[in-house]
Amino acid sequence: MLYRNRIQKKRAYHASTFNIILMLFGYGITIVLYVGNIIYVNRLASQVSQLQSRYVKIANTNTILQAEVDRKSARERIGKLASKMLGLKYPKEQPTRFEIDEVKLGKAMAD
Repeated sequence: MLYRNRIQKKRAYHASTFNIILMLFGYGITIVLYVGNIIYVNRLASQVSQLQSRYVKIANTNTILQAEVDRKSARERIGKLASKMLGLKYPKEQPTRFEIDEVKLGKAMAD
């Protein structure tokens, strides 16, 4: 009687071939998905690296262009070019301010 109980207990823990194949198939799918995820993450990391290097290049170009704009818009440079090319000069006297009478201006515009 004891021998039969042991055999029955062993059979109760026995896994069928179908369950083993199903479990192996599930592990295989899990491994394939995991490897696919690793490959996808590596591609994304590569794209991030490329975009960061592109950003650095664009930022450097932007800095160079900003420096060029600052250099070309300097007041001294514009003053030199205006006097050399157009013959303009800085005024020696301060400009005088005067008031405009709106009534007289309206009459002059109406005529």
